[in-house]
Amino acid sequence: AGNLRTRVLCMMLRYQSLGAHGNQCALPPAGFEVLRQRLGIRFECFASPLNARYDRYCSAFADTDAAFGSIGSFFGFRPTHGSFECNPPFVPEVLLAAVKHAEALLSAAEASGGALSFAFVVPSWERVPFHHQLCRSAFLRGGAPLRLAAEAHGFVDGAQHLKAAAGDRLRVSSFASTVGVLQTAAAAERWPVDAALYSRLSAAFAGALPSAEAAQDRVRRGG
Repeated sequence: AGNLRTRVLCMMLRYQSLGAHGNQCALPPAGFEVLRQRLGIRFECFASPLNARYDRYCSAFADTDAAFGSIGSFFGFRPTHGSFECNPPFVPEVLLAAVKHAEALLSAAEASGGALSFAFVVPSWERVPFHHQLCRSAFLRGGAPLRLAAEAHGFVDGAQHLKAAAGDRLRVSSFASTVGVLQTAAAAERWPVDAALYSRLSAAFAGALPSAEAAQDRVRRGG
């Protein structure tokens, strides 16, 4: 018990020291469910013990997070098949590196005939290199990526573990978002990306919007 408390304390202090909770927001539960049903996703490439949806995931800090299910950094993760959700921290350099790492993995999987898929959820910063890299990728499926207006969708707050009220767990997105799915040919056949998928995802993200009252109350409280 004492060892567990120490591990929890070290992990909590690590993430508390980062601040920038907006960088650690998670998809709403309904969004994860759509991705599971349509794309077979049961793994996050960027999560933490505080917001992970599944038992196993990638996170920034293997030393403090491994005890809670993390397998380490996405940049050391080299799957040859499978379907994964990728919502990196909103840091341009990290976003670009994530797209390029996924593309390298997809190239290798394509050569071996593997079914490999990455569903990216990123801010719609269209003039920043990562966005161009994602939207022009040779592995992009389903035509143009899904675009979500900032006011039309929400996320689960990165500081959800510090929120006393359940309604405070949701927050309106600070930016418009882009959802793009990169896949090998085998993955595209197994998990097709189409208008129906994007329609369900749009509805799931819209359902994560806090009520107008909750949003105004949060602004008043400075949260």
